[in-house]
Amino acid sequence: MIKYLRGLFFLLAAGGPTVSYALSLDSTRLILPQQKREVVYQAINSEEGRAYLVSVQLTKTPNGHEVVPNFVVSPQLFRLNPNSNNAIRVRLVSIAGLPVDRESVFYVMTAGLPSSPT
Repeated sequence: MIKYLRGLFFLLAAGGPTVSYALSLDSTRLILPQQKREVVYQAINSEEGRAYLVSVQLTKTPNGHEVVPNFVVSPQLFRLNPNSNNAIRVRLVSIAGLPVDRESVFYVMTAGLPSSPT
């Protein structure tokens, strides 16, 4: 009976739904070295027939309520066509208020809104 339940559990777990995300990023961490003023990463749309409206912002907290004034994200809002990618640039514009003796952690929030099917 236990072998039967194990086999049934394995079949249910292996045959479960799979998720495929069409909008992805080429990196999960962005590191800005002290001697550089900007870092670039890519937003990638791997879906065939659907474009995305992508919004990007840099925040101090993971919940996204406090925007960081020291950096500029360009572009902040753009259309990402099917099977394409777009470079997103995070540029340091001011070091005022940032610690000089240790690292700072910020969160890049990238969200995509899919277009409606045609």
